[in-house]
Amino acid sequence: MLATGGDCIKLWDLNDFKLQQIFPSKLGSSVQSLSWSNNGGCLGSFSSGSTEVSLRAIRDSSSLELPPIKASSSVRAVDHAHKAACYLAVAESSGRVVVWDAKQLTSKKSFQLKGEALTDVAFSPSDSHLAVGSESGNVHLLSLTSNTVTGPHRITKEQARSSGGVQQLRYSNVRRGVLGVACWSGAVCYLDCNTGKLSRLLQAHAAPCSALAFSPINELLLVSAGYDKKIIFYNVNSLK
Repeated sequence: MLATGGDCIKLWDLNDFKLQQIFPSKLGSSVQSLSWSNNGGCLGSFSSGSTEVSLRAIRDSSSLELPPIKASSSVRAVDHAHKAACYLAVAESSGRVVVWDAKQLTSKKSFQLKGEALTDVAFSPSDSHLAVGSESGNVHLLSLTSNTVTGPHRITKEQARSSGGVQQLRYSNVRRGVLGVACWSGAVCYLDCNTGKLSRLLQAHAAPCSALAFSPINELLLVSAGYDKKIIFYNVNSLK
């Protein structure tokens, strides 16, 4: 099933792309982001300027609204854990990052990044770390096992000055400790979380880069999409 956001949330059947369900966003504002649990049974979302993460239990032909997660400031990003279906990371505009148990509505871990307006959060494939991006162009790595913070990893001075900073973060599911970073400047970067080495891919978008994804089977393939209406494929070994 595919979920799309906008003025409302729509659920589509991927077999025939027929609309299955539709429900409005909270307070009538646009849906900023969506996140599926690993078993497809729960959909998390939040609206622009909201301090709540809406949760909905999803079935094939029905859905049930669940009690929301209440943040302490505006929600900027959410991401479900890969292994534990009930765990959800929430990044806030205040620089706070919280891992929630969505079933019990209790916080399991909390980090505070002072002076950072956060833009995205992503679980590592093993759920042992979180990567967090900010408007200033920094990336922090949060260890959920040792409760330590690594960083900031500066994406470059030019990108750090750009409005919007980091747009999206995605870990590779094939290569351990490899993180892709999409930037408002249009650049796409490749961070080795084990060594801290940051590489900037040679081809960039002419407008902000809005999304990226690693291939689930090819460890060398990375794809990005931008507001310039282009999709670019990269070989991360040759940085092209």
